[in-house]
Amino acid sequence: MKNLLFCICIISFITSCDKNRVYEKNIEVTDYVKGWNSQDKKSFDVKLDDSTRLYNFYINVRHAEVYPFSNLWLMLSTKFPDGKIDSQRLEIPLADEAGNWYGDGMGDIWDYRFALTPFFIKQTGTYTITLAHDMRMDPLPGIMDIGVRIEDGGKKTDSPLPTHTH
Repeated sequence: MKNLLFCICIISFITSCDKNRVYEKNIEVTDYVKGWNSQDKKSFDVKLDDSTRLYNFYINVRHAEVYPFSNLWLMLSTKFPDGKIDSQRLEIPLADEAGNWYGDGMGDIWDYRFALTPFFIKQTGTYTITLAHDMRMDPLPGIMDIGVRIEDGGKKTDSPLPTHTH
């Protein structure tokens, strides 16, 4: 009985700490030592239902210290609920000029959450976000996981006034 109560308390604590999360998913790169192939696109289906709510958008990157660059270029494509697609090339800095990794490290593994511009949505429904690396080295070694996180930005407008298309 004590173990059950302890487990319930731990689960409650973990879930209550992340109350702003609307969506988060990370996808493993199958063989990070061999490398992430640019044709191996990672897709995320995100359902967003409130066009008056501000959303914070992050790209999650987990990499090993063997990653050979200080940045990561990605192609980010968004398929909107109406079927239209928008794509952009995105640079994610992973280290400072001195070569110190950003994010949280444990041993030789680093987790970094990169913030993009907060946005309002124009359409409610399911958005498909697709990420692929856009680096010259292909396959790209050292990337272990890539992911998307969307949080409730805590602000509302009186009416849907989109400021960003993602």
